[in-house]
Amino acid sequence: MAESNRPEDFATRLADIESQLRILGTAPRATHTSVKGGSFTILDDAGKTVVVLDRDGLKMYDATGQLRTRAGYINVASGYGLSVLDAAGALHFEVNDDGYRQPWLATPWRDNTFSKATASGAFVALWAARMEILESRGVSTWLGWQTDGATTGEIRLRSSGGSTTNAVAVAAGASGSQQFRWLHGGTLNTGPFSIFAEARVTGGPGSVHLYDPDAPLYQVDELVCTATGL
Repeated sequence: MAESNRPEDFATRLADIESQLRILGTAPRATHTSVKGGSFTILDDAGKTVVVLDRDGLKMYDATGQLRTRAGYINVASGYGLSVLDAAGALHFEVNDDGYRQPWLATPWRDNTFSKATASGAFVALWAARMEILESRGVSTWLGWQTDGATTGEIRLRSSGGSTTNAVAVAAGASGSQQFRWLHGGTLNTGPFSIFAEARVTGGPGSVHLYDPDAPLYQVDELVCTATGL
């Protein structure tokens, strides 16, 4: 039998189409999707590119169309990494396959003959590092030490929160350096927060000396640190 072309039949079909559209419009979004080839671009209301995602990574643009951030493949010279540019296109930050390109990281010179000493049998804070805001769960530094003849001692780090590393024994009439990589237990995004380099005498008539620390106190990735600091 031929399909009916009566108005009431068209009305029925139209109502069915509208029902299907409502179902599609309110259906849950797909949780796993894929796009093959090409790129994904987000435009603002004026039609200007804001974000581009393609096989090279992510690019973000400002309102003037200037590229401001790249994450992924940067260029042939830099390889893969993350870069941030200013409105004029000048590089402000970049880390890539070869490490930091910008900003330059400073390592200060120090007087490696200057030291402070203690003859106390209790731990004494000889050096201190103060952080206005605590940004990492771990800290890293080196302490250079020297003991007088027939005098033994211990050195350690202590936080302003009261936690300490394990103490490291230092031999009599000797010198050396000790690295600490420590999970200090402080609360992130609080401050000020201080780390103290401490020493004490455990035996003998002389003193334990701690040199001007071999390196700054770095706030570092917690994954390279331990609860003991050693």
